[in-house]
Amino acid sequence: MKTGTILNCAYNDNLFMKLISWRNKLHNKSKWTHTAIVITEIDEYNNVQVAEALGKGFVISEYPAWWIYLKQKEGKIELGETNKPLKNVYDLAKKYEGARYGWSAIFHIVLSFFTKDNDYTDGEKHLICSEAVARILYDASNKKIDFVKEFKKSYDLITPDDLSVSKQISWDT
Repeated sequence: MKTGTILNCAYNDNLFMKLISWRNKLHNKSKWTHTAIVITEIDEYNNVQVAEALGKGFVISEYPAWWIYLKQKEGKIELGETNKPLKNVYDLAKKYEGARYGWSAIFHIVLSFFTKDNDYTDGEKHLICSEAVARILYDASNKKIDFVKEFKKSYDLITPDDLSVSKQISWDT
């Protein structure tokens, strides 16, 4: 696992994640409900710093590497690598630290399933997990990784299941 590794996670342990899981199953049968990005190499204690948007906002979390690999083995996490080199992932992630969670984007993702409206945006002040990772990857790749162009929707509506089928990421499940 290296800086820039993408983690797609399959969690449905609360009502919110169950809603996302339900939407995914209807949309494309994906099980991925959360995305994060590794922003540091494994340290001497075998911990990994991960940037992610959670209900409490965009945060830097620390996880034991063994736990991530265990969840991967259980099929709860897939690890992805971009097909373009990345630079300054840590600094680019830090600029979003403290941003509030994009609850309205989640509502619009569910709504877009019915309306096909893919233009919603509330900017960078409110982020969902996959939006944050997509923005970081765009900047870290010098604008060469562009999910907005690939999926023809705004950053706010990019989902973990979009990333799981992206031609710009190779996944190791």
